[in-house]
Amino acid sequence: NDIKNTNLLTVCIPIISVFDKKGLDMKGVCMCKAMEDMRNEAGYYKATEIAKRMIARGKATLEEIAEDTGLALNKIQELSVKIGM
Repeated sequence: NDIKNTNLLTVCIPIISVFDKKGLDMKGVCMCKAMEDMRNEAGYYKATEIAKRMIARGKATLEEIAEDTGLALNKIQELSVKIGM
């Protein structure tokens, strides 16, 4: 089913049946997993962008940035090297 959003772009809304007469519908499970993966990727990207800004400001330690963003310390250290801080 397609629904028009306020920006006049077409948005596809999948209607998924998780259970069918035989039991678990794997297409439904895969679609749910794909949506979850996309949400997690977006969250990771956002946390990375926040970490970059915090590193550039130089007001927090790398450990504090890792704690505040939920990213691993080694990822924060990699970002710090890339930024040149």
